[in-house]
Amino acid sequence: MNTKIQFYDNEEQRKVISHDNRLIEQINSAFEKLDSGKAVFISHEQAKNQMAERKTKIRNIKA
Repeated sequence: MNTKIQFYDNEEQRKVISHDNRLIEQINSAFEKLDSGKAVFISHEQAKNQMAERKTKIRNIKA
């Protein structure tokens, strides 16, 4: 088994920890929203359509 060990300098380690903490905050927020009944689930197809619309708007703004 190949195992990769990564060593980070202080700045890289700070960035990783900061990213991890932000991700944990987002996950906790999502679960709080779910627990409170405020979460709205959409189908994969709806999500794809919404993303396509957003991309179109962004591309039209930059054009």
